[in-house]
Amino acid sequence: MIGSVATRKKNSPKFHAYYEDLCELHNVMPLRMITSQKQKDILDICADRIKYDELFPITKALACDRSLCFIAIRSRCQVKYVHHNFYGKRRSNVRHRPLIHTDFGMNVVINALKKCLMRTTVLTHLILEGLYFTKNNLSLLCTGLSNCSSIQNISFHQSIIGDDGCQLICDAVKKLRNVHSLNISACDIGQSGGYCISQLLKYQQLERYSETWKDALRYRIVDVDRMPGIRRVSINNNPHLGDAGLMYLVECLKDDLWLKAIDLQNCGITNQGAQEILKLLKVNTILTVVDIRKNHDVNGDLLNAIKKQLAENSSRNVEDTQEKWIITDFPSGYLLRLKDLGS
Repeated sequence: MIGSVATRKKNSPKFHAYYEDLCELHNVMPLRMITSQKQKDILDICADRIKYDELFPITKALACDRSLCFIAIRSRCQVKYVHHNFYGKRRSNVRHRPLIHTDFGMNVVINALKKCLMRTTVLTHLILEGLYFTKNNLSLLCTGLSNCSSIQNISFHQSIIGDDGCQLICDAVKKLRNVHSLNISACDIGQSGGYCISQLLKYQQLERYSETWKDALRYRIVDVDRMPGIRRVSINNNPHLGDAGLMYLVECLKDDLWLKAIDLQNCGITNQGAQEILKLLKVNTILTVVDIRKNHDVNGDLLNAIKKQLAENSSRNVEDTQEKWIITDFPSGYLLRLKDLGS
């Protein structure tokens, strides 16, 4: 039996309850991968299997939601462009392409996400994995993101955003005080993206220095570890970053007292870049992890010297250990460590 309008209105801020109401209203079978998460206040879906009729209840419920603390939309189908010719249910021209990788599908999902981000006060994790973003879609998403004060951990792992998209994300995130970690691994980021990330970190540095100065003037004890802001940046598998992009980050981090970990696996770093990292670690003793594994042009002896210096840095930080920050797997290992970031 279809619920009343009053019931649906009452359920609208609660994703799972409203989703089931909408499925019943539109005569669509609720997806098991969504209903199985009902008791957890999370939405973690692989969007590749979602059909046209199944998309509306999901996005409508998402747009009205104020209950989810974790949202993950993933795609395992890697594409390098979105299909712009999609006409409703007539999908013969995109038969072998998931709906999420069409212009229509992404527009519907991103619009719903934007509305959710602007409404919610409880969402802490946003994971968008393996998606292709146009500039317009990403701009729309970043508008919602910049208004979400509760967000703590953001991941665009394996999503195609490029340097322009990196700039949009960094501009949206820089004023969000509660964000602890940003994962833009395998996002086709190059030298310009490295500059954008450095500007994000510099902006937060200035904000933190301002707060430190205010506390000092009031004769308060300044605890830098409890100040808000980004603690981890993951830029793995962006081989176009190179030494040139790395240098922007190195220069920025020489004066940084807050960032604990930066992941740079397979980022096109050579011995020259590794030497700069080693010099950085002798100046910045706060950094506990600088992960440059899988950069095959880095000499083994130089890599061991960096590990040794990191171990020394870690030993000076009583409350921090390398094990707390090291990540061995992406993205699942990334999520397993998120609870540590707020400590």
